[in-house]
Amino acid sequence: MKRNSILLLWMVLSVFIVNLHAQTLQVTLSPDKTKVNRSTQNGIATIFFDSSIEDLNIICTDENPNEKVIRDENDDNRWYIKIDVKKDLEEDGVCYRNFLLKCSASAEYYLTTDTIAPNQVLYYTVTLPNELEPKLLEEKAKSIATKVNNLVDEGDSYSARLLALEALPPNLPYTWEAEMALRKATMENSTALQGHRDRIISTCFSPDNQRLLSYSGDGTAKIWDASTGRVLMTLAEQSHDISFASYSPSGNYIVTTNKDSTIRIWESHSAKPLKTIHAPARSVSASFSPDERQIAVADLDLSIRVWDISTGKIVTSCKFKEFLPWNVIYSADGNKIIFSTMGDYCPVVALDAKTGNELFRSEKPKDQHEMILSLACSQDSKKILTASTDSTVRVWDISTGDNLLVLKNKQPQMMIFSAFIMEGKAILGISFNKIITVWNAENGKEVFTTLDEINSPTIQKMYTGASLSPNTGFLALCSSDNVGWLQDALPGPDNQKYKLKAFVNDVTYSPSGDTIAVAIDHQVQVLDAKTGKALYTLDDGKDDFETVSFSPNGQYLVSGSHFSKTIRIWDTQNKRLYKTFSGNPDWVYSAFFSPDGNRVISTSGSYIYIWDINTGDILSILKGHEILVTKACYSRDGHLIASASIDNTLRLWDAKTYICLKTLKGHSSNVEDVAFSPDGKYVASASEDGSVILWNCVTGNIANMLRGHVYGVESLAFSPDGRCLISTGKDKKLIVWDVQTGQKLNAWRSYSEPFGSLSFSANGSSILASCNHSVYIWNLPPLQELIDKTRERFKDRPLTQEEKVLYNLE
Repeated sequence: MKRNSILLLWMVLSVFIVNLHAQTLQVTLSPDKTKVNRSTQNGIATIFFDSSIEDLNIICTDENPNEKVIRDENDDNRWYIKIDVKKDLEEDGVCYRNFLLKCSASAEYYLTTDTIAPNQVLYYTVTLPNELEPKLLEEKAKSIATKVNNLVDEGDSYSARLLALEALPPNLPYTWEAEMALRKATMENSTALQGHRDRIISTCFSPDNQRLLSYSGDGTAKIWDASTGRVLMTLAEQSHDISFASYSPSGNYIVTTNKDSTIRIWESHSAKPLKTIHAPARSVSASFSPDERQIAVADLDLSIRVWDISTGKIVTSCKFKEFLPWNVIYSADGNKIIFSTMGDYCPVVALDAKTGNELFRSEKPKDQHEMILSLACSQDSKKILTASTDSTVRVWDISTGDNLLVLKNKQPQMMIFSAFIMEGKAILGISFNKIITVWNAENGKEVFTTLDEINSPTIQKMYTGASLSPNTGFLALCSSDNVGWLQDALPGPDNQKYKLKAFVNDVTYSPSGDTIAVAIDHQVQVLDAKTGKALYTLDDGKDDFETVSFSPNGQYLVSGSHFSKTIRIWDTQNKRLYKTFSGNPDWVYSAFFSPDGNRVISTSGSYIYIWDINTGDILSILKGHEILVTKACYSRDGHLIASASIDNTLRLWDAKTYICLKTLKGHSSNVEDVAFSPDGKYVASASEDGSVILWNCVTGNIANMLRGHVYGVESLAFSPDGRCLISTGKDKKLIVWDVQTGQKLNAWRSYSEPFGSLSFSANGSSILASCNHSVYIWNLPPLQELIDKTRERFKDRPLTQEEKVLYNLE
């Protein structure tokens, strides 16, 4: 082995460099262990390294590829290397080794052993200095946070939430990355169902809501853990002949129809086949009677047949000529068999369960031309619910067949699923474009519509079916590929929507966060932030209001108008107009108070105006932009002004001298919005070119470019702590960004129009956004509350030992 002066010089320099740029691990030789008789024959020495540092990396830097540092299979806290001392002595007359030890806490140590004797055993103990221990734990938390984000991006927010808890107190010290990872996992709240080799045709939950049954184009049915999305059992794993599957009312049995024209009954907990019925035709669906003694089956020979399970004989059958029975169910009381159909006209038909006599068939509605994809019966057996490809959810009278209600969401799309919820008081529907809508079951009034599409990060294709777990509120979704999804059906109380009578031009929080100011049409409304109730209205009856903003102390509101080209100051205590500023040459596009509340900055045409709030005088007019200025605002300390223009530039101005300090060029299209970070170090800009740029205010250089919007970006806002930035665009997305890394933390998507203006509450606990005629609020609970809720949610489901090994926690 070569031992030359160049290598020794390199080692000396390396130690010197490490001492300059890296913190040093503590490595000690353990004298007592050197006396232990662990010698081996033939001149082989062994060096052991003991350490509790999980991510310790030990490299032998000497030129001998056959010698490697190996982790002990029987002790995770021990590494070892075996050295052929005899060979070294023969070649060089001396034997020693150089090691590089590193860990994620940016700590290193170069170790050069003393002369190694034949058959010798050396024990080294590697520890972290006290000051490095917190850093190592922080690095571990950040590493886990990265894994959490990866799981969310893959669609498994269930495992992500479990893992995120491992990265947060009391397990590990607090890190921003771990907090954001938990928030992201909690907001996504979806779990991928991966295991089928072809598209999932349909799913249903077990009556106890603990398991989920799916069947697929691959000819198998799978039973999943409804909480984790883990496959528990597979039916017909060898034959691949299943074409339909469903649970019995008790959940103890499963019925499948098969491609070989058989019907099988399975024991659901063991997936063992109990009985096989040979049918005269292939079946497309089946349903247990409530007492589980019979099965109603829809067959491809245009028949409905009822089978006695114990004898395997037909009890009754009905054949039809004009349509094909498709989806069959029993009424909750067991007295009726109800089925949907396929054909030129697709009625809902009800039969007497005992005699098979037809009780009614629905008349073809004038506006229904498509097939029914989902069929359900109310628990009181009085109503039938259908979801159809004609974009409707319909409620039918089970006695007469009359169409009682026709329900549609605001963007008519094929309805793939519907269900009675809240003990029959409400109806839930899911459309082809992934929107969940809830209606009042009595009057058909829309109660709620999801703002965003059902989240499923890896699916780019359509949803083709769904099922609902009433107790847990979980949806199982089928897609056009071979992946299914478990997803919360409805948002919790942390999401709010307030509907207004007119289009919302602008919206903002008050400094206290208790109220919201909304500019709509010809008035400014002030709402209670918790309830959405209108507290009072500011209106002079003459003008439009395009922009609105609070003064720093909340005493005043400033509004800007397009038509009258005026700025109005409103007294929020007296609830009336305080002052009107005239003199703008064009529409007023933005108006904001200075941090001290004594001035107002507004934009009109290509100019920026500075107003004295007490006198109404124009203190200065800032000129420099070539065309329209879309927005101008002060930095929080009041030293700088930033302006954005459709001339594709930003400008930074001295707020005292009104001199332009810098012109920032980097966008290729209109700059629509601009905002300072709370510490004043950065200014963010939103552009029609689809990008958000973070600029260094001192140098004027681009600090980061955030890309995630498909089309132009309209609005943005910093969180009060400056760690997050939110943006909205014409692609109907609201994106939350990590300012430090530029990574996307989360995103919501509007179901109708793009989001408009944005605002964070002063304490950062909620995000406010306008969208068409509505105002949306996302409440962000305190971290400890979020941790406590997540721990409670998963109190009976800790990480398994296998999962801990998978995520390198053990």
